[in-house]
Amino acid sequence: MPLISTLISFLITLAIICVVFRLLHFSVKVIIKLAINALVGCVVLFLINLIPGVTIVLTWWKGLLVGLFGVPAVILFLILSFI
Repeated sequence: MPLISTLISFLITLAIICVVFRLLHFSVKVIIKLAINALVGCVVLFLINLIPGVTIVLTWWKGLLVGLFGVPAVILFLILSFI
């Protein structure tokens, strides 16, 4: 999956999560923390894919999970890529 598609998937997931959290009356502070965690997760996933010999195939499902959970999802995918 090209980088542009991954970024679009990430941004759409982040927007949907923000809207749902806002509808559920979560505070803006929680939404900002989630957005920062998701952004850091996306950057870490991109940087890990730059390492030679380590490839994490990017799908919409993985983009969704990185958008939701951030760095822990990236660590999980990294571990699963070596199995």
